[in-house]
Amino acid sequence: MFGSIGGPEIVLIFIVALLVFGPKRLPEIGRKIGQVIGEIRRATGELRSNVEREIGVDPLAGLQEAGKARRELITSISDPIREAARGTLEAVAEAPRAAAGAIARARAEAEAALRHDESRPAEAETPQSATPRTKPEPSPPSEGSPKE
Repeated sequence: MFGSIGGPEIVLIFIVALLVFGPKRLPEIGRKIGQVIGEIRRATGELRSNVEREIGVDPLAGLQEAGKARRELITSISDPIREAARGTLEAVAEAPRAAAGAIARARAEAEAALRHDESRPAEAETPQSATPRTKPEPSPPSEGSPKE
């Protein structure tokens, strides 16, 4: 009923009240109307809380349950992410140690190979410049190739 009152209707009510009560009594009447509306709101709020208390509906309990469910959901999502991040950080921290170990092993293997090569007797090698170079002979033409 009162939900459809708009701006023009309120202005019309104000003008009628001004004409009926006059400009001297209008502020006093406005204060009284404000006080009555405030008391009605307080009374309805108390009535609602009494009814909710009697039937066992606690709005704060619903909010607390929703908050608890939200925390559980966030925990169920964030725990695996935290574990994966922790594993990644451990792997990143371990990588330099593993790389250093691999480098040390490769260096040791290279040094062992060098010591092994130095311990073998040197074979007599002929330098390439000492061997005479021969000019390769041309191959005979094949039967299917044209003769010049």
